[in-house]
Amino acid sequence: MDKRIIRTKRAIRSAFLDLRKEQPLEEIKVIDICALSVINKTTFYKYYTDIFDLNAAIENEVFTSFMGDFKEFHSLFINTSGFIQNMNDALVKQGPIFNTLFSDRVDKFFSMLERAMKAYYLENPPSNLSLLKTDFILAGVIHTFKEMQLNRNYDLDLLIRELEEIIRAVSVYSGQ
Repeated sequence: MDKRIIRTKRAIRSAFLDLRKEQPLEEIKVIDICALSVINKTTFYKYYTDIFDLNAAIENEVFTSFMGDFKEFHSLFINTSGFIQNMNDALVKQGPIFNTLFSDRVDKFFSMLERAMKAYYLENPPSNLSLLKTDFILAGVIHTFKEMQLNRNYDLDLLIRELEEIIRAVSVYSGQ
């Protein structure tokens, strides 16, 4: 890709994130991004259809980066503690940009994560669990983790122990 295009997109992204730190998504204007990134509106529209398209592109980049750091994604039923610890570590690593993009839209991020998890786990459910029980556990893990992230004063070790116990109980119950 042309270095000028990379530089322009980086400037647009940086301007958007600077504005996003101070304003809700709905209040950001293309003209403000253009002024900060020293481009004209035609240049902006060459790469993005609108603010929401730019936001979606950055959200997808952040989510892809998060998933790249979330190495234990496939181990929820095998290594629950590793899964939860690694999910937390991946979120912490994305911290500043995560907070900028999703601080007022945490549901959006966790909805993306839930879709990714369901796409994998409902296609590859544990052999001892029905699809319904697998779906129930996935929704519970996501919801619990989201609530813990929102409250910010949670005990990660307690979360790990509790989720391990719940998954084990549902798994054992399924075997009867």
